[in-house]
Amino acid sequence: TNAVAQIVQCATVVRTLPDSDFGGTPGEAARDDLWMGFWCGFLCMLRSVVRSLPAAGRVVSALGTSAAAIVQEGLPETIQGALYAVASRSGDFHKNLDLVDNSTNIYV
Repeated sequence: TNAVAQIVQCATVVRTLPDSDFGGTPGEAARDDLWMGFWCGFLCMLRSVVRSLPAAGRVVSALGTSAAAIVQEGLPETIQGALYAVASRSGDFHKNLDLVDNSTNIYV
């Protein structure tokens, strides 16, 4: 949950930065680049979490998945769109944060 809290904070920061902070680069493209850097860092944190799981966390259950897959694949897939919408100033801010919060409660 710390990794999710950090990426939510990063998305909010990217959203609130004025276009002038990107040094004259077209704001939307520079904002996307910054967001992708944060997102890659988030995925690295999740990979680190997966590496720290005991062997049982990588065992595929009768449901066809493992704890490792849920952390490394399921959670990011579920929250990526909502967080990108927050960072890119599109969609309803509070609705997207609620989606991330609810998804986190389900996956974690």
